[in-house]
Amino acid sequence: MSNSERRCAVLNDLPTIIVDSREQTPLDFGGLPTIRRKLDAGDYGLLLADNTVGSVAVERKSWNDCWSSM
Repeated sequence: MSNSERRCAVLNDLPTIIVDSREQTPLDFGGLPTIRRKLDAGDYGLLLADNTVGSVAVERKSWNDCWSSM
């Protein structure tokens, strides 16, 4: 993890959102700090204060893609 990612990990106690580097049109998180890097699972995750990736992942899908994935 780079120094800039470490600095982003805690900004006024706000979580840092990790956006997968392959996400083509990332969501806007209204001023929350974000970093882009490859995630093993999901499109979005959380960078915790101890610089680890949290155990939460969000996979963004269209309605049709969601149904076809089931």
